[in-house]
Amino acid sequence: SVTLEPVGQGVVLREGKVRVDPGSGQVLLGLDEPFAPAPAPTAEIDALFSEAQRLEDRAPARARVLYAELLSRSPGHADAHVNLGRLLHEEGRLAEAQTHYRAALAARPGDATAAYNLAVALGDQGRTADAVHWYETALRTDPGLAEAHYNLACLHERRGQPVLALRHLKEYRRLAG
Repeated sequence: SVTLEPVGQGVVLREGKVRVDPGSGQVLLGLDEPFAPAPAPTAEIDALFSEAQRLEDRAPARARVLYAELLSRSPGHADAHVNLGRLLHEEGRLAEAQTHYRAALAARPGDATAAYNLAVALGDQGRTADAVHWYETALRTDPGLAEAHYNLACLHERRGQPVLALRHLKEYRRLAG
């Protein structure tokens, strides 16, 4: 079946995925449609991820390169974003780390580790209110994150909220044993 599609001041004929200019009969290329590269084969991505993880401690610069390569092939790989963010965070590159933590959260909204790491990075920048928000987000997904409770206790204490600080400190002690 052929359909008419409004485009600007004119129309385009569409038959399936083919678009045709009705005046000239020329086939129109879909250059205005977003390009989605074909996903890389899973085995290849898994191998890159494993190699990058293996190199994190002894060759972090090489691990960063591998994570970047992986993300160029599979931009929504949440674990690679989290790990690359952590490596950048350890180097003090907080803005870049936050970008990767946020990308991990966009790919996997319930990722407690990404939310926790983002909270730590924001706290390191002195953005206390934002850090509190992301610690709480992490705890909604994983209430057993003892470190998030501890960090929240410290932040609430600094903000003059002793009741909240005590509540999180108690929970930290319970979880940490």
